[in-house]
Amino acid sequence: MDLFLLSLFCGAGGLDLGFAQAGFRTVLAIDIYKHAVSTIAANFPRLEAVQADLCEPETLELIISRIRSVALTMTPQRLLGVIGGPPCQGFSVMNASNGDSDPRNQLVFRYAEILREINRLFDLDFFVFENVPALVSRKYEKYFTTACSMFESAGFQISYDFLDSIDFGVPQYRRRIFVVGINTQHDVRFDFQRIARVGGSPKCVGDVLRGLPSLDVSNDYNRQDFHPNHRSMRPYSPKIAQIEPGDMKRKSFKRLAWHLPSATVAYGHNEVHIHPAKGDQDRRLSTYEAMLLQGFPQDFEFRGPLTAWQRLVSEAVSPPVGKAIAESILEQLGIRL
Repeated sequence: MDLFLLSLFCGAGGLDLGFAQAGFRTVLAIDIYKHAVSTIAANFPRLEAVQADLCEPETLELIISRIRSVALTMTPQRLLGVIGGPPCQGFSVMNASNGDSDPRNQLVFRYAEILREINRLFDLDFFVFENVPALVSRKYEKYFTTACSMFESAGFQISYDFLDSIDFGVPQYRRRIFVVGINTQHDVRFDFQRIARVGGSPKCVGDVLRGLPSLDVSNDYNRQDFHPNHRSMRPYSPKIAQIEPGDMKRKSFKRLAWHLPSATVAYGHNEVHIHPAKGDQDRRLSTYEAMLLQGFPQDFEFRGPLTAWQRLVSEAVSPPVGKAIAESILEQLGIRL
């Protein structure tokens, strides 16, 4: 039995990948960013990826039409869930602007509106919504509480909690808020405490980056012969060579350490972390290295230019977190593969 999903604001597909690893299949993924669409299409050959603005009314009509056409091949012939996370930059602690003036903040409501219509037509089992922790801060809590009310009105019992990638075998501290809604027909409220965490000592940077081919710091910072995304920016600032491993005091010049987990992979304004090998690799991480710190598999590939890769890897959900959520949804709803 295929477990079919609709993915909204799909980005590079980190959440989709995690759900796929648990046995789900995304049949339709939508994002406004063309490089996100090309990336998820390249890595998910059975998925239909569409570049569209989810705020436009005709996009909802497109979603409904595409799902109805795909439903003819579904066994059983229905959609089980909706997953996704609207762009979070508007709620970021780094965003100094007023929340009401940032149009991206309205996208949480658009997610809820689309969810209501899709549930009305296709009788979903669940949805998963992801965003930054600041969404529940005092500054933005009105957005969160309104969205939760909309989720409940759409027909779901909701639960929410904070999950950190470090607890799921990812060598990175990445705390995010997740909302899981279960259709009220199931009379089940999702329990986040039942999600399986990885025990033992957390993974560190060296666990995934040691042994990778180095980049020629005097040349073009490109090793596409190894992996297309093993490419880095040139070190224009001499400060990079001066930063010691583990020095995370600065905003832009943060150097990782082999024996520690990475700080959050979030590279706005090209603030990519510096490679831990001081003297040998005085450069910022390649996108491939950042991808591994996010928990992506080695054969995953980002499409577009280098700046697009950095955006996509920064905004992605760590796939192991998505997998753990997906497996717990299956267990709590009693769905057998």
